[in-house]
Amino acid sequence: MPCENKFSFCRALEYSEEELHSKLISEFICHENRERAAAQREKLIEKVLLASFENRYVCKSGDLVWLHWTSIPMRNARLI
Repeated sequence: MPCENKFSFCRALEYSEEELHSKLISEFICHENRERAAAQREKLIEKVLLASFENRYVCKSGDLVWLHWTSIPMRNARLI
């Protein structure tokens, strides 16, 4: 998804698309939330729907922002 969209992950975290692609997504997650987020990622890998998950991400400015999201494993396309 290009960062030019009205609302995007890029705008929320204050990073350019290139900066976001330069690191693992886990590196943007608030340190205190990383273990819980990793456990949820494992469930997604096991093809379990992740609905209504929240965690904090670190903005480029150092501020924290809460993001609420849902992820759906798409088995045939091998995507999440």
